[in-house]
Amino acid sequence: MNTGLILLGLAAGVLTGMAAGGGTVMVPGLVLLFGIAQHKAQGAVLAAFLITQSVAAIGQWQQGTMEGRLARWMLPAALAGAAAGALLAARTRPAALREIYGWYLIVLGVANWINFHPRVREEYNP
Repeated sequence: MNTGLILLGLAAGVLTGMAAGGGTVMVPGLVLLFGIAQHKAQGAVLAAFLITQSVAAIGQWQQGTMEGRLARWMLPAALAGAAAGALLAARTRPAALREIYGWYLIVLGVANWINFHPRVREEYNP
């Protein structure tokens, strides 16, 4: 049993439960710390998240923080986008895929760093 993989999975799981995107930790961790190829790392993370994201969604639903109507509207487009993205990723060179993923993380980081907050209609009050 690899302790490093277990710790990486734990960190990603916590972030997924918080709806922060554990894949932003898991994919770079697999590539940089364990030398896993980009395509294989992304595929492994997607497979692992089938269950973890379901558990996180159930937790959000139980807490009353899930808007099911929004999820139902997004689901068809998300399924089509996921299928298209998987085909596109399979046809993308590993170096290009790493670069695309890296730019995605940079944009995400900068948006968080500058404290980007779109207008929110309703604040969360537990």
